[in-house]
Amino acid sequence: MTELTLEMLRAELAPMHTKLDALESALAAVRPNVAGIPMIQRAVSVIQQEQRLLIARLRSLLRAKRGPET
Repeated sequence: MTELTLEMLRAELAPMHTKLDALESALAAVRPNVAGIPMIQRAVSVIQQEQRLLIARLRSLLRAKRGPET
């Protein structure tokens, strides 16, 4: 059985460090997009709520214009 020295271990791990660094940089590019998802969801929720209010107001106006139904 061969004895593993610190230098040998570093040499074996060097390619993994390179891949890990590449992965970290790729994640750094994606992180702002992921972090913005909750903000986007809140904005979409507000728009949906405003849309529902506008539709309700329009329906109310249409009912008022038509007058009482008999």
